[in-house]
Amino acid sequence: MIRKLGLRITLLFGLTIFILGFYCLYSTASLFDYFSGTALLGIGFTFLATVPGTYVISRLFEKQGLAFGFYFTIAKRLNFD
Repeated sequence: MIRKLGLRITLLFGLTIFILGFYCLYSTASLFDYFSGTALLGIGFTFLATVPGTYVISRLFEKQGLAFGFYFTIAKRLNFD
């Protein structure tokens, strides 16, 4: 999606899914609503964090291995993974 539509549109799409997931959790009235909300949050997180993060790192740095090492080390230290 990043290659076809660009990074900004992908992040906007992920943000929309993320907000929809939070709204589903906010207005939970059944177990299905809860599971739908958590699934949407997982999909939205994928669009907002890991994939765009690695894409941007691969485009910005010459030494991609070192940059990925820093990226995932920071994520591990902050418990984002």
